[in-house]
Amino acid sequence: MIITHVHRKLKGVPIVESSWVPATIVSLLLCAVLGCSGQSQLESAVNEYRARLNRVLGISIPAAKWDDSLTFALAYPTASALNVNIVPMNINLRDFYAIQDCELGRIVAERNTALGKTQLPSQRFIYEQKLLTVLAKCAAISAEGNQKLSTQIERWLEQKQAQWPKVWAQLIQNSTEMKQGLSLASAPLNTRDGNEGVSAVNALFYLDHLRQTQHATTPLDSTELEAQLQMIGSVRLPAKIWLTQRILATELHQLTEQLKQPLATVSCPNGNASDKAKILRNVFYLFFIEEIQPIGSKVNQFHYQLNPLWQSWSQSRALSPAFKAFIEGNAEHGFQQYQQSMKAHVTMWQTFLSRCNLAPVAG
Repeated sequence: MIITHVHRKLKGVPIVESSWVPATIVSLLLCAVLGCSGQSQLESAVNEYRARLNRVLGISIPAAKWDDSLTFALAYPTASALNVNIVPMNINLRDFYAIQDCELGRIVAERNTALGKTQLPSQRFIYEQKLLTVLAKCAAISAEGNQKLSTQIERWLEQKQAQWPKVWAQLIQNSTEMKQGLSLASAPLNTRDGNEGVSAVNALFYLDHLRQTQHATTPLDSTELEAQLQMIGSVRLPAKIWLTQRILATELHQLTEQLKQPLATVSCPNGNASDKAKILRNVFYLFFIEEIQPIGSKVNQFHYQLNPLWQSWSQSRALSPAFKAFIEGNAEHGFQQYQQSMKAHVTMWQTFLSRCNLAPVAG
């Protein structure tokens, strides 16, 4: 039988008891480390951190209670709260026949088909942007031979340009991929979230840039738009950020409140650290600084990358109040709560380590 020796020690202060593990169990241990249990990297780190503190201090800190429906589905506004009323462009038959000599006639006809009347927000956005470019071209063509028609097309163009912010808002608020990306986190962030996260950030800024394309002289690439939406819907970066901040804010707040008194009673006579104090310092280093704090760094990294976008959207007149409140609640208030909980937890440990003349490093 192959056996594996599992032992973790920091300068004479053991963190895990020595044990001999049969090879048949090794794979199960590896599975647990790699997340086969179904727990995320963050959940595993927090649970292990809590368990080690309970063991060393001889107390019982319960896990924070979570409602799964709230944890993994951040209350996205209702469809009625996000409804965008875009008045259709009405064209009488005489004008419709008059515009058949330019591309406008074909574009208008597309909108009146069964598919045209049930367009997804992304398809509607592409259609409306194409309509704007065609209206501008047809107005110029008609001006050469039919001034009355050209004037009518100019009025339609003004109408559609005025509606453009609503068309963009419809894309942002009501696309299925945006709802998934903003509210349906498959899991919290982990330290391996890298390239996909960067791509998701770029995709969100791409959508933001689209509100400035109403004066484009060529139609947008629908394939590119769908690809960027797919990236947002598959990575779900904002939802992951906001879920992670909520977990950290709740768990760390509870840990801080439960640890204050037990840590204050740990003996460090004349500033000399006891063995118990050293073990606690090592638990703090190994499980908070080494495992939990790097995930917090990911939250900070992506938050500050996206913050200019959230600030811009919160000031947009086109987006609905419910949508802006959802963004502000998560990107601003949720982040502040996370920061406060993180700061309070670190401050508590700094006070303890200072009292025992210990550095916050493994020793």
